[in-house]
Amino acid sequence: METGPQRQNTRAYFRATVSISTRYSLDGRHGLLPGRIDDISGGGVKLVTEEGLPVNAALTLRFSLPDSGESIDARGRVVLTYRDSPRGRYAHGVTFTAIDAAQRELIVRYVHRLHLQRLQEGRK
Repeated sequence: METGPQRQNTRAYFRATVSISTRYSLDGRHGLLPGRIDDISGGGVKLVTEEGLPVNAALTLRFSLPDSGESIDARGRVVLTYRDSPRGRYAHGVTFTAIDAAQRELIVRYVHRLHLQRLQEGRK
């Protein structure tokens, strides 16, 4: 049985710092806007955008992992939002609310590969 991310001091999935281009759309809006994923896990992402998004906003994300040509489409909900002052952008914690199990597994395997590679290189 698949479970979502935990909210206490532990997380259900390992996270990795990344820089992945994405496109997102808020529910009730037409068209996809550009954004960037700064970290990723099987449970969600840190989404960086030009605009502030309200907490609890529902959205759709579309992106590809760097080592895969497969497009990942996921539904999510904003659980945290703040202004990233040095960059002049907004950062949002987004938890996945609907994602294909096979696509979630692609993300989990990608994050694990990154962690192993970074450990071998002596960094985190």
